[in-house]
Amino acid sequence: MLFKKTLLASALLALGGVAVSASAATTATFQVKLTVNKACSITTSGDLNLGTANADSTTDVTQNASNINVKCSKTTAYKIGLKPSSNSTDGTGTMAGQATGNSDTVAYALYQDAGNSVAWGNTAGTNTQDSTGNGNSQNYTVYGKVLAANLNVTPDSYADTVSVNVTY
Repeated sequence: MLFKKTLLASALLALGGVAVSASAATTATFQVKLTVNKACSITTSGDLNLGTANADSTTDVTQNASNINVKCSKTTAYKIGLKPSSNSTDGTGTMAGQATGNSDTVAYALYQDAGNSVAWGNTAGTNTQDSTGNGNSQNYTVYGKVLAANLNVTPDSYADTVSVNVTY
């Protein structure tokens, strides 16, 4: 009887051993992926208001104007171009009179600096504001100028629309 119990115990251990070695584990892997595209957004602080001037003024009208805020993803190179409604690429435009029947216009120019020495147009690499995104909003000030010689027009309010183009 002892022999049978020993044989049975040996058989069970052997089967148990087979069962343990038959339940082998295997592994596999996978990756988690995401593609992040570069992106930019633009906001402005509002109109570039050059104030008021007399038609007989001998002084150029210059004031800082609107602020442009550009937020581009980190390390994204971008160019900011300004394009008046005349589609001029050199940063010059004309404001139209707002009163019915007034066909006069007032010429103006846009600049990147308060000294009005660096034109701000829409020709990449020539007169655009070039920068690289850092993931945060970056601020740029637009400066405008009207020469006194352009003020001899019908008294009225004059305006033009400028498009802000960011290429990246």
